[in-house]
Amino acid sequence: MSVDFFRAECVGKSGKRVFGICDDPPPPHLPAYLDETHGEKWIAVVHNNRAIEVTFIAIDHCIDFPLLPDGKQGKKCDGMLTYEDVVIFVELKDSSQGAGAWADPAQLTATILEFEKQEEAKQLAVKIAHLVNKQKPVFDRGQQGKISQFQLDTGYVLRLNAHIDIV
Repeated sequence: MSVDFFRAECVGKSGKRVFGICDDPPPPHLPAYLDETHGEKWIAVVHNNRAIEVTFIAIDHCIDFPLLPDGKQGKKCDGMLTYEDVVIFVELKDSSQGAGAWADPAQLTATILEFEKQEEAKQLAVKIAHLVNKQKPVFDRGQQGKISQFQLDTGYVLRLNAHIDIV
């Protein structure tokens, strides 16, 4: 089964210079989404200094993946940003716990490996992943081994930062 990562009902767009990505706490389980006006809800902040159109695609709770052998859905990250020949996968957290509890890129890895099976992945030159924690906006201390392993596993650069730059 081929995964449709570009379902229209999962897509949001913004050309604002600054906007956010939100993921409201459960319940209910709704997909992550773009927001241009309610900064207090933003988990990730997107800095789009060129004011180009950026597409956000909600993945978790919006895109269907093939079921695992046990009949359940596998891990999925919250969404991805795309523009030009760039893709940025995003996993959103809001945790005060230490990095050992929240800085696990497994959801990003699973989503990226599924995405890389798609023809669209071959058209993208820049591939990045952001693991974002609203309560720890910049956090990579002590995580270099995890960051290096992620790049070996996926071919993507991993950033632990709530600020995403559109360059």
